[in-house]
Amino acid sequence: MIIRPIVLLVVVLFSMMTTTSAQEESFDSPRLAALAKELKSGNSAALSAFWEEMKGKAPLVEPIAGDDKNFWVTYLWRGDAETKRVSLIGGVPVGDMLAKYLTRLGESDVWYRTEKLPRDSRFT
Repeated sequence: MIIRPIVLLVVVLFSMMTTTSAQEESFDSPRLAALAKELKSGNSAALSAFWEEMKGKAPLVEPIAGDDKNFWVTYLWRGDAETKRVSLIGGVPVGDMLAKYLTRLGESDVWYRTEKLPRDSRFT
């Protein structure tokens, strides 16, 4: 059984934003890598299919090839035209940072952050 971490996503609107294009990104998540490839090839229907697939599955939990002790856990947020930045509060602590930022997938409405978590992780 997979236990999904419970986290709080905070959407923050800012006037300026820097976005990395999907062509320049590398992905730990195999599913996001596949989506980026589909979008790059011009398959605009891939985005709708992705969000339909993700219903009830977020965060996205994927095995790591050759690693039976960890998972890739990808936190997702569906943005809109007004979304400029998305922050994650929760999950595994990273130093003294309170919020961790999600990255926008190219020009799509997909915002994500992938973390490597032990399979036996539990959060409350």
